[in-house]
Amino acid sequence: MSPPFSDKTQRLYVRNAAINDIAGIIALSRRVYEGTGMYGYTAGPLTGQINTFPEGQFVAMLGDRVVGYCATFRIGEDVALAPHDWTEITGNGYASRHDPEGEWLYGMESVWTRTAAATGLASACTMSARTCVSRWNYREWCLPADYPRWPNV
Repeated sequence: MSPPFSDKTQRLYVRNAAINDIAGIIALSRRVYEGTGMYGYTAGPLTGQINTFPEGQFVAMLGDRVVGYCATFRIGEDVALAPHDWTEITGNGYASRHDPEGEWLYGMESVWTRTAAATGLASACTMSARTCVSRWNYREWCLPADYPRWPNV
């Protein structure tokens, strides 16, 4: 028997999200949000996020399967720290409030399978976003207080 993940198709890694990842992100978000009263993503907002700020969107992969997604955008400090709700600050999930000159990186989404969390991919993906703060000299980053729970997958 071969050790876990010795098959190349089961390689664990994090990379920037691309348009061809959208179907996998949709499937993941539907599983994560199932039973919460919230809905998973559709193609429109994901396309908006990736097209608006491609270097700020990350997927965690297990082989060719999306097992995690982290979405961010840049925004000014005055907007990031003012009272807001998720729909308002994210432009209804499209990242349309992205400000290329914004000093803050806003973490708008983070969804994971238990596999991604257990193998450290969730942390690696979040750290990829956090690395953007220092690499591009942002002032800071902020995350919403309530992310959904992991699905039973």
